[in-house]
Amino acid sequence: TETHSFLRPLVVGLPNRHNLLFDLESGRLAAWWQGDTARQHTRGKTWYWEPGAAPLNSGGFLEALSVVDQDGQLWRPVAPAQFSVQLDATSRVPLTTDPAESGSSATWPGLAWRGRIWFAPETTAEATSRRQVEIEQWFYPDPLSPSDAQVRTRVTLEAGDQVQLEYPTTAMPRWMDDQLQVALTGEALYEVQGVSAALHSRSRHSALLAANPESNQAEWVTTFRSSLPVDTFAALALPAFKFPAKQLDCVPGFEAVQLPLPPTEMPISLAWDSNGHMFMGSLKGRVLRVIDTDQDGLQDSYEVISDEMPTPYGLYYSNSGLDVLAKYALLRLTPPAQTDPAAGGRRAAGIWDSQVVADGWGYTTDYHDWAVGLERDSSGNYFLALPCQQDDRSPVAATLRGTALKLIPDESADHSYRRYRIEPWSAGLRFPMGLALNSDGDLFATDNQGNYNPFNELNHLRPGKRYGFINKLENKDRFSPAFESPAINLPHPWTRSVNGICFLNSPSGADEDLYGPFEGHLIGCEMNGQALVRMSLQRVGDTYQGAAYNFSRTEDIVGQFEGPIVCELAPNGDLYVGNLKDSGWGGGQNTGSIVRLRPQGSWEPGIAEVRATSDGFDVEFTMPIDAARAARPEQYQIRSYRRVSTPAYGGDDQDQRTETVKDVQVHPTGSKLSLKLEDLRPDCVYEIAVGPIGAGGQELFPRRAHYTMRTIPD
Repeated sequence: TETHSFLRPLVVGLPNRHNLLFDLESGRLAAWWQGDTARQHTRGKTWYWEPGAAPLNSGGFLEALSVVDQDGQLWRPVAPAQFSVQLDATSRVPLTTDPAESGSSATWPGLAWRGRIWFAPETTAEATSRRQVEIEQWFYPDPLSPSDAQVRTRVTLEAGDQVQLEYPTTAMPRWMDDQLQVALTGEALYEVQGVSAALHSRSRHSALLAANPESNQAEWVTTFRSSLPVDTFAALALPAFKFPAKQLDCVPGFEAVQLPLPPTEMPISLAWDSNGHMFMGSLKGRVLRVIDTDQDGLQDSYEVISDEMPTPYGLYYSNSGLDVLAKYALLRLTPPAQTDPAAGGRRAAGIWDSQVVADGWGYTTDYHDWAVGLERDSSGNYFLALPCQQDDRSPVAATLRGTALKLIPDESADHSYRRYRIEPWSAGLRFPMGLALNSDGDLFATDNQGNYNPFNELNHLRPGKRYGFINKLENKDRFSPAFESPAINLPHPWTRSVNGICFLNSPSGADEDLYGPFEGHLIGCEMNGQALVRMSLQRVGDTYQGAAYNFSRTEDIVGQFEGPIVCELAPNGDLYVGNLKDSGWGGGQNTGSIVRLRPQGSWEPGIAEVRATSDGFDVEFTMPIDAARAARPEQYQIRSYRRVSTPAYGGDDQDQRTETVKDVQVHPTGSKLSLKLEDLRPDCVYEIAVGPIGAGGQELFPRRAHYTMRTIPD
């Protein structure tokens, strides 16, 4: 059996169970099958889609386009970057038949897409000789024969050009009354209407089609007809079932509720519109609206609003629509217009229209080739980050991998097909899995431990700076650039994969700080440990550094978080945490959940924040401590160490030292103290453990902090 893999397929499943695949990489209508559209499954860490049935065609394609110019030169599709077709938009459309022809004004659901194909002369692929051809296609059941499928294609050519349609030699074309009929098997065929020239005998069968001289557009309809039996199934009447909400006891000071949602989706991104409606991106490829069907204050159902897309790791809602960051592009989803189909308008439907507003980075089928974000600053610029490249691939497929990017709004004529231009922001990133802007507009990103990264990291991303990772294609000629150190090193294995992050900033207009002693701190999602961590930042000159702490309890994780991967604040200040269990990343069953954390305004005794001083540390607590107990140096255990970046995976603690506490000063407030040490070392992590110094000798939570000392304060 011949197998074809597609990196950028556009797969359309029609309600009459015909399925068609247009390959955006090569610019070909590539496959046709009947029955189920596709199945999704995992193999290791990789997610796959596979057709629901064997293709009816062979030879790798059904129909390929070329252009013959007025001088007779043949132009074939070419990829100026990674793909020959630039997809611009998709939408659901009805197709209204002509009552004079069919006796009916029925509408048939279809899908339309538009984009551009790059062509170059067959004799050269020089960039100076390339041209773009606009293409639009509509996929729909044949209005006159609803058991058949049709694809209407329209291309816009230069004056005097013709489009050449090519067909595989394994098919058997023949002419019938101004239409090309191509038999694929004894039971299936497709027809091309509107072709009015003789067949040519190139390496493939081909036919020429001239454009309308008034519009320079060539248009044809390809019909797919089969006598193969196809199973059809009545809609299942599923019994009504509501999953129960779960009260969790995991984060002191917060009411925690796991929403009563089906576990079938895997949240990886969250956003809210101006009315407080919640949206979610799923690792399985969908964007969904999260709905509270019974108005009890807890969302309990999903409504799918997007087509399938690869790993939508970023969402942001604005007046322009819902922007979705998928592996290959930034897409803008907008609801379909509420108009009358019979009058030629679009039919209102659950699936939103999609427009590509930014793209241009490389990616492959590698599981880790995500695009992560999506942060937006006060000027409307977006920030995203692309995980690294560690495999053998072409330079074009590695474009901008391992970098953070700034997307700048640009409505100029040169960028009429895209809404943003790309500006590389910083490089040297391994697996950046979370981005967040603080109230000053500074950008921070997590990065995961591994080769070149001996810690999990929180990096302050600045323009033009490089961080510690080196891509495989860069790792030559002793490439060893200067790099920035992390703002916070999060020790591994205390944390194993810190992913999504967000700042705890109270909503504007709030009467008080909702998060009390944690206001302005960062929350990080520790997926493997099924926990949340908290981070506080301290600015020393131009350098950010700071400490990390437990935010959720980890003594007993049974019945707690499923696996935090993303966290965001709702407009009202609630903290939502998306969780998942991935079959290839933790051995789960590909399930997910969302937990809502609501601050209660009361806090348990614990460390609120650690800040470095010139001779030690100031430690603030969430409430007053036992001053007499806290004044004893033996209540504190402190060690310092460093790790060295190498090409090997991870790294051991080096230059470890147990620190001596010379003096403890408890401040008059009773909720802060100062620790004086013998001396401090820059570029070290300080692990600080505090004994039971709460009122009456109560244990603290958290009682441990990990402080990254990049530079010693004056």
